[in-house]
Amino acid sequence: MRLIANRIRARRRAAKRGRRCGHGIEMLETRRLLAGIELISIDTTGDSAGSGFPVLAENPAISATGRHVAFQSAATDLVAGLVDTNGENDVFVRDRLLDVTIPISLAAGLGLRTASGRSMDPSISESGRYVAFSSSADDLISAPLIIDAPINVYVHDRDTDSDGVFDEPGATETRLLSLGASGLGDGDGIFGGPSGGDPFGYGVATSRPRIAGNGKQAAFASFADNFAAGITDANFTTDVFRVGTRGGASPVMISDDFTGTLSGGNGSPLPASHSPDISLSGSVVAFVSEANNLVKDAEVGTEEDIYVHNFTTGTTTLVSRNFAATDGGDADSDDPDLSADGRYVVWESASTDLTAPGVNTNGFAFDVFRASASGGMVELISVNGLGKTGSGASEDPSISDTGRFVAFESLASDLITDPDQLAAGVVDGNGVADIYARDTLFGTTALVSINAIGTASGIGSTPGIFGASINPVISGNGRYVVFESFAEDLAAGLTVAGRNLYVRDLTAGVTRSSRPISAEVTRETTAPMKRPSASSRR
Repeated sequence: MRLIANRIRARRRAAKRGRRCGHGIEMLETRRLLAGIELISIDTTGDSAGSGFPVLAENPAISATGRHVAFQSAATDLVAGLVDTNGENDVFVRDRLLDVTIPISLAAGLGLRTASGRSMDPSISESGRYVAFSSSADDLISAPLIIDAPINVYVHDRDTDSDGVFDEPGATETRLLSLGASGLGDGDGIFGGPSGGDPFGYGVATSRPRIAGNGKQAAFASFADNFAAGITDANFTTDVFRVGTRGGASPVMISDDFTGTLSGGNGSPLPASHSPDISLSGSVVAFVSEANNLVKDAEVGTEEDIYVHNFTTGTTTLVSRNFAATDGGDADSDDPDLSADGRYVVWESASTDLTAPGVNTNGFAFDVFRASASGGMVELISVNGLGKTGSGASEDPSISDTGRFVAFESLASDLITDPDQLAAGVVDGNGVADIYARDTLFGTTALVSINAIGTASGIGSTPGIFGASINPVISGNGRYVVFESFAEDLAAGLTVAGRNLYVRDLTAGVTRSSRPISAEVTRETTAPMKRPSASSRR
């Protein structure tokens, strides 16, 4: 039963995964949360891409300043001249400054032609130079490396000559990261050896690569058992690994037991570790695990918990501890996201005992939490104005560089506490998932998936969906939130249908479609932030 439950939850994860791994300076400008929304998944004419595709773009990742947005899409009209005949998702990057979409998952040596298989789960470095992703294609790189596993992990370097100009012909390269210990090709593994992927066909713990902000390291999960030297990988399930992105190195296991000799285990029959995130320097990795032998004071349950491994100290910490600090939470925790310095981690959890008694009022519905990556008190992020959990489930958190701002998805309708939005009478009345951003410094939460006129949550006409917005990712500077949405009224002057990709500027007060952003939009500042009055922020 637990395996079936994991498969179901993994399907949900696979449908909405995507994460920022680019880190930069926290945005410290005066914030204006009643800002515009920009469509990212645009075709070559500047309108909604895809002509008939129900899912036009998904799994976004965003660079530190918000200039570069990586995503996956099955649409064939995103790039002029692109030969896209694989009928699968491919990986793209939208450069919002240059107003151009760049294909990333291209077949080696064939120009503007997509690779032979499905490419997905993009993650982007802070500058936008490096994009890590997973793919079933076997022609992303040239021989002599052997590509025979169902899914592998790659990194694409958009500037191999390091001159600061991305995507120049002859100055890009795609490298295989899921390299077996033999150095000849991909991990051989068990169940046919996918480096990532799922032998059962349910998308359980897919590879989900995450690249460090500096682009030098990446983390991913894999079934393969021929990666880590010196550690016996005998748990017959996924483990979490870190690998250098320069090429030629074998991945190092992170989810080993506290003795450093065995893959994590002792929990459920298949104690999987998966869903990593990685800090700017690559020295800190957060991940999910069912194993209960990863730390000396082993947690006794079989629920999924959040762990953080620090390579500098060589320690692994259980972060999702209950309020009494006696064990992990009483239900599964999932989907961790790290701040740039690895100081904070946010995650989603169905646990009812992570915070003080009386705070949880929605039972075992998922909520969003934040804690120090070194352990300690757990803070509720999806909190309403009464200091309780929201009226509905909250999931998919994404944290800014300093850990101050957290974006997340929620079914709750009682989370708005931002003074400007309260004063304007903004309501969440669409009855489906929406995107929120919480400022942990001032303890306020604002609706992000707001309609173009700034009065309410977005709506749509798709039967059974009616405007749901999901899978948010916040930029490292805390200024932009990119998310997927079925809503049709988020950006003025556009004709959209199905699931599209949008960027919300939490500072500027304009709504753009496909126009280039100005240099001012990407500017960072280290000036101290002062809380403006409600009138001055309008």
